[in-house]
Amino acid sequence: MRRRRSSSRRGRLASLRSVPARIVGAVTACACLVLASLALASQAAAQIVQDGGLLTVGSRTSRLWGLVVPARGTVCIGEWDAADAATRHLEQLVSGRLIDCEYRGKDSDGMSLSVCRADGQDIGAALVRTGLAWSYGNQSHDYVLDEGLAMSRFQGLHARGCRLPPMLLTRPSVAPQ
Repeated sequence: MRRRRSSSRRGRLASLRSVPARIVGAVTACACLVLASLALASQAAAQIVQDGGLLTVGSRTSRLWGLVVPARGTVCIGEWDAADAATRHLEQLVSGRLIDCEYRGKDSDGMSLSVCRADGQDIGAALVRTGLAWSYGNQSHDYVLDEGLAMSRFQGLHARGCRLPPMLLTRPSVAPQ
């Protein structure tokens, strides 16, 4: 009988010795979760929207792929500021959201081109669909249907007769002649 008691004591002592290890493991796991959530929050807060479809996430600045955002001074009917409207909408799209950018290449100025998503939503598609950017078929045909939707609804640039930038003047006309 004595052996049983001592062996059960050893078992209790062994389980008591593992309690601190379990506590340390649990505390470490909680600390890792807290640090990971802080890293995500700081990444989401680090987004800066710049003029002309440029988006800075962390230390990387990219131009949005497959679209052309109106530049400052774009001529529109009624002195509507297309560039300001596009920039404000872009700020709304990225504000408080986790931004993920997928690199696609470089433009003629050496600027990185990326498809960026805000919480999984394609930012470029949202800008083109609301009529605040033109699709740029030389890079991608991804947003052509989105632009057609904005045109059919007379939204943004299409409702205000904004002048096309020179890079888009060579694209095919959609109006019958």
